[in-house]
Amino acid sequence: MIYCTNCGQQNADDARSCMNCGQAFTGQGSSTPFSAPPPSQQQQQQQQQQGQTPWGTPAYGAPMQQRPGGGLFSVGERREPITVILLTFVTCGIYGLWWYYTYATEIKNALAREDLNPATDLILMFVTCGVWGIIAFMYKYPKLMVEMQQRVGLPVNDISTMTLIFAFIFSPVSIFMIQDQLNTIWNAAGGQR
Repeated sequence: MIYCTNCGQQNADDARSCMNCGQAFTGQGSSTPFSAPPPSQQQQQQQQQQGQTPWGTPAYGAPMQQRPGGGLFSVGERREPITVILLTFVTCGIYGLWWYYTYATEIKNALAREDLNPATDLILMFVTCGVWGIIAFMYKYPKLMVEMQQRVGLPVNDISTMTLIFAFIFSPVSIFMIQDQLNTIWNAAGGQR
């Protein structure tokens, strides 16, 4: 048996890639991939508790270690909400599109959520004539700010319903609310820019 260096999964001697994670077994001159002895039972238990593979790398699906102090994996840029609104009007919405993508990416990075894709959300906004943009940028991402507030120790203030409502009534209010809430989170996380 051979063991994957990425996830520690046992594989058949003639395997060319790991059956668990798909890692290719490369760098071997012979017809069989490299093998390594399995870790001891005590080492395996200790590494499983730490969310690691037998070789010390993070296990697939294991939670990433959070940044000490802030609880977020990264801190975004603080922007003046009024400036965001004015630049959106002055540029006929182009700055607003950039802002949607940027603030969503900052949320994705702060939470280390690989399931979020701001670029796809932006494309879907165009494909659906703006409908997906309202759902994604005025409800989905503001809803994620609740988790960010909890991670930095702020009281929970779920603005997602209000930003969705104001998206239909007067969208600059939604933009103001989102950026203002983000600024509060970045300040609490200690992001001095």
